[in-house]
Amino acid sequence: METINTPDSQENELKQFERSSHLGKVLAGLLLITIGCLIIAEKQGVIFPEWLLSWKTLLIAIGLVIGAKHRFRTAGWLLPVVIGGVFLVGDIFPELTLRHYAAPAVLIIIGLFLIFRPKSKYPRHHYYQHWKKKWAESETSGKMNPDDALEIIAIFGGAKKNVFTKTFHGGEVTCVFGGAEVNLMQADFEGAVSLEMTQVFGGAKLLVPAHWKIQSEVTAMFGSVEDKRPMSNVSIDQNKTLILTGTCIFGGLEIKSY
Repeated sequence: METINTPDSQENELKQFERSSHLGKVLAGLLLITIGCLIIAEKQGVIFPEWLLSWKTLLIAIGLVIGAKHRFRTAGWLLPVVIGGVFLVGDIFPELTLRHYAAPAVLIIIGLFLIFRPKSKYPRHHYYQHWKKKWAESETSGKMNPDDALEIIAIFGGAKKNVFTKTFHGGEVTCVFGGAEVNLMQADFEGAVSLEMTQVFGGAKLLVPAHWKIQSEVTAMFGSVEDKRPMSNVSIDQNKTLILTGTCIFGGLEIKSY
């Protein structure tokens, strides 16, 4: 049964996004308060295990906060938890001599994450059925354009893509120890599309028209997502919503316009 894209469904999606954003802020605030209290206690002479206030524990805590924010429905939170856990086990049990294997273990973890992570968020998004129907219709009529959907994977390298289609359906961009630049200035669409951006020790630049509405659900950890578009005297088109999903770990996503 097809999910219909109605104003009520859009409003419910927006409310859900706002609740998730608020929950993330609350959890992040509690994490900072906890860290602050632990540091104060340590200054007062309370003895904690050395690993408790290490970056490895912080990485695990941030991963759990990310998972709780999304109610553990996505796999992005597992990556920082497992990476932090590998290094933390080496600190707690030095006799295991895991330090020598930490770097290759991280690479293996990232590789497994890329292979087994859920395939995009489209199936869980109420716009997906509408997108799937339009794609099937275009394929049946022989008008399917492979450029309507974007798929870029940059590993230990770079990629650059200019998109010109007027029926853009979204897609995904993955950068691992690499970078990508996607130019959507000449692209167009109606309604809402989802673009999954995953940067792990890498970065991406996204060029989009200034009047597009950007709704970011990207989880950034030791990284950043910056919208640098000139917004003065720009009227945002509420009928063109680009939903950004994904994970940014030790990397960055930059959104620009010209």
